Amino acid sequence: MHAPLRLLSALAWTLAPILAFTPRAKAQLLKPDLSVASLLPSSASLIPGGRITLKATVKNSGLVKAGSTAIAFYVDNKFVGARAISSLGGLSSTTASLAYTVPYNVRRGRLLVRAYVDYLQRITESDETNNSRYAYVTGYGGTDLYVSSLSLTTTGGSWAVGSQGRAAFSIMNRGYYSAVGFTVGFYLSRDTVWSSSDRLLRTYYVSSLPGNTSRTVSLLPLSLPPNITPGRNYLIAVCDNTRRVTEFSETNNTRALATFTYLAGRYIRFGVGCRGSNGTPSQAGQPLAPATDPHIGASSLYVLSGAPKSSVAIFMLGVSKSAWGPFRLPLDMRLLGAPGCSLLTGPMIQIVVPTNSLGTASIGLALPKLSSLVGANVYTQFACLDSKVNTLGLTFSSGVQTFIGSIH
Repeated sequence: MHAPLRLLSALAWTLAPILAFTPRAKAQLLKPDLSVASLLPSSASLIPGGRITLKATVKNSGLVKAGSTAIAFYVDNKFVGARAISSLGGLSSTTASLAYTVPYNVRRGRLLVRAYVDYLQRITESDETNNSRYAYVTGYGGTDLYVSSLSLTTTGGSWAVGSQGRAAFSIMNRGYYSAVGFTVGFYLSRDTVWSSSDRLLRTYYVSSLPGNTSRTVSLLPLSLPPNITPGRNYLIAVCDNTRRVTEFSETNNTRALATFTYLAGRYIRFGVGCRGSNGTPSQAGQPLAPATDPHIGASSLYVLSGAPKSSVAIFMLGVSKSAWGPFRLPLDMRLLGAPGCSLLTGPMIQIVVPTNSLGTASIGLALPKLSSLVGANVYTQFACLDSKVNTLGLTFSSGVQTFIGSIH
């Protein structure tokens, strides 16, 4: 073959592949091609509230640089975050990681994890079908109940023994699955930790609480029973207090609220007075401001009415209304010359007080601030000097029983 022919033949063989693949070669040369080469979760288990790291390797298979973009991560088809990727040169790779906190409402079972590079499609690539990679993890979701809020409304900011308060509370199921057939228990405790020694006040029944939902209850009546220790106590709300629901966390079911409980004092009239020259003497007890009831550290006023005018009376205080030494009370004063009159308390303290022109008198009594007096009773009565009505020269008022409360 002549030399010129051999040269033309060699040139044809050399140019043929280039001419045949020129469009594809141009595409590869002028466009980047991003893909996710690998996707590696740091753990194959998704525990509610736990943390894992999602690590992806991003590759640019093109010959030209890819501009700035981002890679998105999805778990169970939900977007969980993205990471920026700076410009990536041709035929090079980089890594991107995302710290992921597993939500409490994660599902159970096999879950799909996805990494998607250039998810906002900012870069024109030679191949737009290879931007994602998938992996699988196992979710261990379930039910998780807790009390998200708790408040108590009482009269005057304190809670009296035997009275009723009203609780407002919110409960939440932050798991994925419904909680069915459980109760919220309300307890009175001396501390913030729920224990078997705490006193159950009442329960509230919940038939169903779907996953990732909450329920708020307002003005739930709560009665404070007798025989409790007054002072600082705690109201504790316990979600699923009988442990009917299986939860992935059993340590977050309680919420405590500090409350001040007190024993309210009161005045109780008992017995009747006997008629005198100015009517029938009677007695009433009342607290002195700022007190609203008779309690330790407070003062009470005992008021006599219907006594002889401008005379004197004897204020008597005792600790019993059933016995005075060897005598049973009330003691009939007929044998002493006062028919129809009765001694209602054994007088341990006697104080003479004057009556005014209307036949009234009063005396104040300060109760010592001693915790040992809380729940105790004192009994009072007035004996009125009245010589016109009987040979004893005395008439007697009705009695007042003072039940001593605690500070509030």
